[in-house]
Amino acid sequence: MRIRTNRLTLAIIVSTIWATSRAATADLVFQDNYESWPIGAVPDQPGVTDQAHWSYVSTVLPTGTPRGHSIQANPLVDAKNPSARVLESIRDTSQAEHAYLDLTPDQQTRLANGELLTVQFKHYQPSTTRPSIAFAVYQNSNHDGTENSIDLEFRENRGVFDYKDSLGNFQWTGLAGTADWDDVKVVMNFTTDTWTVTLNGVSSGDLTFRNDGDYSTAASLLFNASTGHETGYTDDFKVYIGAVPIGVPGDYNNNGVVDAADYVLWRNGGPLQNEVDAPGTVNSADYTAWRARFGNTSGAGSAVGPAAVPEPGNLCVTFVTALIVSIAMFGRSKS
Repeated sequence: MRIRTNRLTLAIIVSTIWATSRAATADLVFQDNYESWPIGAVPDQPGVTDQAHWSYVSTVLPTGTPRGHSIQANPLVDAKNPSARVLESIRDTSQAEHAYLDLTPDQQTRLANGELLTVQFKHYQPSTTRPSIAFAVYQNSNHDGTENSIDLEFRENRGVFDYKDSLGNFQWTGLAGTADWDDVKVVMNFTTDTWTVTLNGVSSGDLTFRNDGDYSTAASLLFNASTGHETGYTDDFKVYIGAVPIGVPGDYNNNGVVDAADYVLWRNGGPLQNEVDAPGTVNSADYTAWRARFGNTSGAGSAVGPAAVPEPGNLCVTFVTALIVSIAMFGRSKS
């Protein structure tokens, strides 16, 4: 009986951990950090999945005009993005090449049935006097620029703008980038027809779709250089479908729960997502915020709870103890 009880207890623990992790994350349907691509390549193949790939559509480009998107060396290797290779988007004329990522019919149905679409990427804008990239989402995959629910643009002075309705009518989201790499997260809800953009852990709050319209799903995602004679860079592009938590304060690695891994990231100097004190600055107040929210998940919001928090010196003991308990349980099951 003891053997069966121990095995049952272990099964319950494992299944609980699995269910909790599934509730806190979403399905990663596409990812590409471009590290496997040679310099000058055009990334037109799948990343970590075979469910989506980049499609390139362009007007007739003048002879000698550089292709709009290619893999290049990282122009700013820093702590926020140590990657060697990134995606460069360049537009030397009024003509443009568009990079579309098409979602599958099944993925489109999931979005139409209420699941969230989350897109995360890093962005670098070298110039403050010129716009950078545009990111848009379309409810069709015609690649003709119609039926876009959002059009997010990084414009002059690194301001983040929402292309609201008529041509040229951009509204500032209240966010602005830095001179470094910026972490961008876009979350779309096709049930409420709302979306948010988060830049370096700071959220715009709810925004409405273009023209306050009713868009049923997303079929195609677009990266494009915003206007002529400018260059922008993106990296570590991820697309999720599912119940992605929208910014759990103190969840510095953005995995949906405030846990020991966030402490490790803070101890190593970041970069941190979902900061509470001063986004973009790693300090002792970030530890205080993490400690006060230890154990919080996406459902806990910004609440400060009384969860038992391991002190910095005891984190290693916590991990070792958990390992010993697991080994002991397996040992008993064999006795």
